[in-house]
Amino acid sequence: MIKEITQNYQNISLNNLARQTNHNRSYLGSTLKKETGISFSKALTDQRLLVAYNLINISNKTILTISHEVGISNQTFFYKKFQEKFGQTPNNIRKKKKQLHY
Repeated sequence: MIKEITQNYQNISLNNLARQTNHNRSYLGSTLKKETGISFSKALTDQRLLVAYNLINISNKTILTISHEVGISNQTFFYKKFQEKFGQTPNNIRKKKKQLHY
């Protein structure tokens, strides 16, 4: 499941994964939680945020474009989770990147 999340973070869902593997959605979710200590949605959001963080650092794409590319269309959710995970906003990370290049 972690491999699928890592490779298909943009559009994977627990329902689709359950269909692909012929397993029950609840079974997959509880198995991941038991094995890793995190839920499917947290693992997926974390992967999306990691990719977004990297894109913010290596590209000039807008934050809105990046959040959509990684599969998060709700901007409020994106900014809130990003700040929780990295302790700063996407814009602050981009500003720091620009300062390092001058």
